Amino acid sequence: MNQPHRQALSAVLLALLCAPVAARAAPLLRHQEDLRGDIIVLGSTLGWDCGAGLPSPAGAITSCAGQVAIADAAPDLYWRDNVASASIAASEARTSARFSLPSGARVTYARLYWAAVMDGATADTEVLLDWLGGPAQTVVADATWVLPYLSASHPTWSYYQASGDVTDFVGVWGAGDFRVSGVEAIDLVALDADRPFSAWTLVVFYENPGEDLRHLALFDDLALIDPGGAASTSVTLAGFVIPQGFTARLSVFAYEGDSAYSGDHLTLNGTQLANPPNPADSFFNSSRTHLGSAQSGVNDVPALTGAPGSMAGYDLDTVDATSLLSPGDTSFVVGVDTTQDALLLGGVAVSLSSLAPVFPALTKEVVDLNDGRAVPGDRLRYTITATNSGHDAAVDARISDVRDPGLELVTDSIEIAQGGSVARVTSAPGDDAGDYDPATSTITWRVGSGADSVGGGRIGVGDTVVVRFEAQVVLASGTIANQAVLAVTSEGGGNARTWLSDSDPGSAGEQPTLVVVVGCESDAQCGGAAPHCDLAVHACVACASDADCTDPQKPACQTGAPASRPMPASRPMPASCPIRASRLTPLPLSPTRPPRRTPPPSSTQAAPWTRVEARIRRKRRVRASRAAAGATPLAAWAARWGSEPRSA
Repeated sequence: MNQPHRQALSAVLLALLCAPVAARAAPLLRHQEDLRGDIIVLGSTLGWDCGAGLPSPAGAITSCAGQVAIADAAPDLYWRDNVASASIAASEARTSARFSLPSGARVTYARLYWAAVMDGATADTEVLLDWLGGPAQTVVADATWVLPYLSASHPTWSYYQASGDVTDFVGVWGAGDFRVSGVEAIDLVALDADRPFSAWTLVVFYENPGEDLRHLALFDDLALIDPGGAASTSVTLAGFVIPQGFTARLSVFAYEGDSAYSGDHLTLNGTQLANPPNPADSFFNSSRTHLGSAQSGVNDVPALTGAPGSMAGYDLDTVDATSLLSPGDTSFVVGVDTTQDALLLGGVAVSLSSLAPVFPALTKEVVDLNDGRAVPGDRLRYTITATNSGHDAAVDARISDVRDPGLELVTDSIEIAQGGSVARVTSAPGDDAGDYDPATSTITWRVGSGADSVGGGRIGVGDTVVVRFEAQVVLASGTIANQAVLAVTSEGGGNARTWLSDSDPGSAGEQPTLVVVVGCESDAQCGGAAPHCDLAVHACVACASDADCTDPQKPACQTGAPASRPMPASRPMPASCPIRASRLTPLPLSPTRPPRRTPPPSSTQAAPWTRVEARIRRKRRVRASRAAAGATPLAAWAARWGSEPRSA
């Protein structure tokens, strides 16, 4: 930031911040996993700095000629693919980055971040993410951060960052080019300001059985690090044990770091981190680097070099932190501070070798003991299997499962299988290693060697435990979904960890175990007025074929609604045996009588048609008398109602 701008900003801060600045909260843990795999972080800027003195990226066009106010330390134009021009609005800007996933790897978690400076006090909560050759998806933020810009010249501006979960989208499409567009931001053309930026970041956790076991964690925030305000922030990572022969890496993404100004640092346990593209005293310098080298992004659009200044207010840097840690460490502190250059920290991702138990294949399977599709009254057997494939034993191991309302627990069916033996446990608390709490509908198993009525036991590396229970279906129809939870602590130390059961390990995320319940599979499940099973819809109906209609007046089975009264597909008419129209006796119609039968007259009551004819004769006499007196029907109407009737 140049000196005049810095002096102006200091004056603004003195005016706006009349009270001492409180220590800001640390970035919060967003997601963590222990698995065989790693974290990949990619992203790009949406702007180009004409004043950085850098050549245009290969294959790109930057229309900087004639642009004014380019001496500031901020981008001047927006990118749209390979073109940066004054005609491109913020809403039209888009850039892409290549995502490379190792062979055999599976995405377990993915999160998209986007950030910018905009006019207003709210964040942009929707952007568009697309994959080359695939569809686009609107990403809706589930987390946002907004900070005031703190400028007397722009009092309504704000910094913002937003973030949304994109695990399913990235998991489906995998490796390839991801592009982000629709990020709301201020106009850059002819803007003389040092701090505007617009950028996006994609963080991906993946699992690969062929890789080392690692502890992975993602922290996020939007922290303004400024010598005129809160000049530092830090986050403590814990809950792991570092083994022998380990490696450790940190990835950080930040905004507004300038290559022309120094004084900003990334630290681990107080020691400044540095490499050739990221000097210790100017770590955040609008660069994209990976383990000491500028990351060129040759497959990105635009193909920015990643060198200092090339990312126009956006930093994405991955550094090796192995030399600053030791085997047996269970925590460390990552910090960011500044004495001159202001910046905003967006997030920190950590990847390090770990000594921990891991249960990547916690599965839950279900079998219908009555065969066929599940119907009310069927008995289901659930089996949950957990295998420790980590580097450390698990202790105080417990499995819990909340019963779905569509099921009724068979109380004598709870089992634990481990160490070559199977033990049936009761549902009562305090007498063995299993119990059932009807208030919360929760089944609990304390598993592993040494488990008892109080605590869980030990599951060694490579050991497997299996638990089972049975339940009866009480849901009339629909879907029953539930998941089991495994909770353990590492024997070597660290925080407790949990895993959700997964019915489909080949898909991203943990999938619940589903059971689809239908109304019937055969006539045996039906009765009363609906004794037959219609296998087309698996529902009990009055008839399934003409053979089920035994009444001669109702010889045919009709399914669905009559053509004269169609029903929506969501509400089909039940099958029935209606009376055939051809077998009904039609009533005779007379041209001189209404189409209904007339009862014979009695001695005390005139026949209906006699009364009608009498009324007709009276009306004729009235008309004749009015005509004789010179009154027309219209005149009579007007005399009674005050006006003549309107014509058709």
